[in-house]
Amino acid sequence: MTDVWYFIQNSHKSQNDYMFDICDGNQFQEISVFRRNSNAIQIILNTDEVEIVNPLGSHVKNTS
Repeated sequence: MTDVWYFIQNSHKSQNDYMFDICDGNQFQEISVFRRNSNAIQIILNTDEVEIVNPLGSHVKNTS
């Protein structure tokens, strides 16, 4: 994948005051691995799993 290989070889930090990538954030820049090697591979894991349930359960009888 040429796009991935390009970003492995070249740093993609912003050259101005705008944030374009996670690399431009303060918390990311405080990580010692990325301070020493700006071309280190970054793997981001994300999950967005929400389960909404009835706290009374599905076996509640209607008495009305």
